[in-house]
Amino acid sequence: MEPGQVLAHYRLLEQLGKGGMGVVWKARDLKLERDIAIKVLPEGAVADPGRRAFFEREAKAVAALHHPNIVTIYTIAEAENVRFFTMELVDGRPLSKLIVPGGVPLDLFFKIAIPLADAVAAAHERGIIHRDLKPGNILIDPSGKVKILDFGLAQILDPVPAIEGIEKARTATLEESFTGTISYMSPEQLRNEVLDHRTDLFSLGIILYELATGEHPFGGITIADTIAAILKEEPRPAFELNAKLPRPLDRILRHCLEKDRGNRTASAVDLRDEMELMSRGQSAGGVAEIPSILDPELFPDDARALYMGANGLVALGEREKGLEWARRAKAIAPEQPMLLYNLGCIYSLAGEIDEALDCLEKAVTHGFSHKAWLEHDSNLDPLRRHPRFLALMEKLG
Repeated sequence: MEPGQVLAHYRLLEQLGKGGMGVVWKARDLKLERDIAIKVLPEGAVADPGRRAFFEREAKAVAALHHPNIVTIYTIAEAENVRFFTMELVDGRPLSKLIVPGGVPLDLFFKIAIPLADAVAAAHERGIIHRDLKPGNILIDPSGKVKILDFGLAQILDPVPAIEGIEKARTATLEESFTGTISYMSPEQLRNEVLDHRTDLFSLGIILYELATGEHPFGGITIADTIAAILKEEPRPAFELNAKLPRPLDRILRHCLEKDRGNRTASAVDLRDEMELMSRGQSAGGVAEIPSILDPELFPDDARALYMGANGLVALGEREKGLEWARRAKAIAPEQPMLLYNLGCIYSLAGEIDEALDCLEKAVTHGFSHKAWLEHDSNLDPLRRHPRFLALMEKLG
């Protein structure tokens, strides 16, 4: 294919990019007289009847996905035995160009991170998983708006290979059934397990960690190093790399990067809501209202809403009301290890040492095993020399 060639009523203008999921062209729609993007699918991607039927079904679902932060697919077409998508053309630069040493300013972080999480949440609500989230698949247009590319295409085209290496090892080749860039894959994706929406949350956690700190949480010189780090190593606390980060944001990022998806952030909606709450507190300089969607009076049996409200209130100086909500959250979910850990941090921050230790001990009893979190979370500093805390650290080895 070359510039000037016409597919159906689309004239190819220039090649914009090439990857495992096809070649992207800038093109001119000769009927509507507008510029668009065309993604030409790899040859043989939907060759057999079974794959073709799957492609048609899934492609329609993806094309029906409309969100201001997701690139819109207009049509699915075929001409001259070439299968292709026509899409919204976005004039922007990849998010990778915004990742800088030390991380971006906090207001810019939230300006990018919240729409990203909202877009992922919208897709997940329709049952569409990205499976290839990475900075190169996220564009920032001249107005600053975030746009995610290729939503659902990995799901449609799998098992077409789409593996790329990290910067220092771009020539890796693994099994065809893998999809995505290795350094942004979840542990379950690397193990070639059945995936659900939580694989995107891990990838999104890596992207947000990079944006906040300027460093990849699982860096490695070789592909083997990177895979081993994703599967086995804990990332450094983000605030060690960017001292300006709020400690609660570090906890949010680590929650996304849980290797066991059962312990990971439950949904992109949860992630978005937590960041929105934190962003409002930061922008108001410590005087902020709890967003109504998170108001526990509206969700009296929702432990997550209660915890998030408690976290925001204590951080904003509303200690007594925050502690009240924390106790209500604990009563609703007394055996949820991540909730107990987070409540322990809230109690510690509020100076309630015994309640903080109670929560941490119960968290460990019910499966919490992140010793490094206890070692590095500054919200737990008031507990460091307490015999019960020392005993807890010893128990975790």
